[in-house]
Amino acid sequence: MDQHVEKIKAIEVKIQKLIEMNKNMAEEKTMFEEENKSLTEENKKLKEQVAMLEQQTGSHKEKLVELEEKNKVLNLATSVTEDTREENKFLKTRIDEYVNEIDKCLALLNN
Repeated sequence: MDQHVEKIKAIEVKIQKLIEMNKNMAEEKTMFEEENKSLTEENKKLKEQVAMLEQQTGSHKEKLVELEEKNKVLNLATSVTEDTREENKFLKTRIDEYVNEIDKCLALLNN
């Protein structure tokens, strides 16, 4: 009979260990479920952030293209203005030369 009692006690100890392990695993499961829920929410927020940043990037790319076009136009206008300035200088010089020649002609006629 002693043998049966010892076996029963050994079985009870094993059952207690199993109950304790089950309890620990249930607590661990709950902890992992909460962590999973938290990570899922964080992942959702990060995906929303990524979508928003992608939208902003698209908007910035459009603005960049627009600004590059404006820059091309301004560069073109600036180069035209510089060309015009050079032409004006040249024309003023030519006019000054003509005026000098006319003055010389007038001086010769007056002599």
